[in-house]
Amino acid sequence: MLGQAQDRARPLCRRARKAAGSGFRVGRRVGAQGGGIDRRGACAELGVLGRHLLDLGLTGKVVIVTGAASGIGAAVARVAGTEGAVLFLTDRNEAGLQRIAADLGAACLTADLVGAAAPLVVVSACVARFGRVDGLVNAAGLTTRGSFVTGSAEVWDQLFAVNARAGFLMMQAIMADMLARRLLS
Repeated sequence: MLGQAQDRARPLCRRARKAAGSGFRVGRRVGAQGGGIDRRGACAELGVLGRHLLDLGLTGKVVIVTGAASGIGAAVARVAGTEGAVLFLTDRNEAGLQRIAADLGAACLTADLVGAAAPLVVVSACVARFGRVDGLVNAAGLTTRGSFVTGSAEVWDQLFAVNARAGFLMMQAIMADMLARRLLS
């Protein structure tokens, strides 16, 4: 996905560099033999372009962002908010979630997606608040580590519940809402 966005942004990047006289680069080669892409440079430039030259088409769209209290979820929420999305944020970190929701003027619901019922609760709350869901960013994820020797079934179950099952259940609940609206229209 990032590669496709970079390809579309390259002509704009050249124009932006020329206009701003800046040294932005998309996909700058790094490493001893140029074997890698500096994703931070690409993301930083695409973020700038997204705010100034690219229209992401999010104006007025209701978007749920999971894992929104920090990291990728918070970054995506900020960009989506800048692009005019109506945000519904969720995370298990209540303090962090309240802070970013206040910063962005977004609705939020504290939820731990380990529970199988949590995704439906989140989607239902968003639909109750805004009447629909137009998009989803599944950014919630656990990074708990364990090896074959030190890992446990409990850690595996938690990782799978948040990193795989929750995303599936979120998409399933949102698709049900989208299909119901399609049938009514």
